[in-house]
Amino acid sequence: MNVALGKRPWRIAKLEHDSDGLNVKVDDARTGREEHSIKWENVESAIAYKLDAVTYDIIVVRFATATGTLDVTEDAEGWAGLLEALPHYLPGFLSSQDIFEAVALPPFATKATNVFKRAR
Repeated sequence: MNVALGKRPWRIAKLEHDSDGLNVKVDDARTGREEHSIKWENVESAIAYKLDAVTYDIIVVRFATATGTLDVTEDAEGWAGLLEALPHYLPGFLSSQDIFEAVALPPFATKATNVFKRAR
């Protein structure tokens, strides 16, 4: 599963989360509604990076599980609340400020950064 949004007016995502996991609801004018979810207990690692959208960057967090990945982008509704809560859901997850500082500059560089790795 892979949800990568970008600033596309026909594609709107809403992030819902609690102590059990993350649910991503997507309304896409072209393909219809989609829903993707992951349980925090299944997240093995996460990276943050930027996508170059020509005139701006989009910050992405990619969650990896044994069965695939789930990408969420900063333009999704609920992004700020999710980033604030992630260190509580996944102890050791970088704070939203640390993620921004790690990937924001320089502009248009991918800057992939490990933001969480489950201890085994």
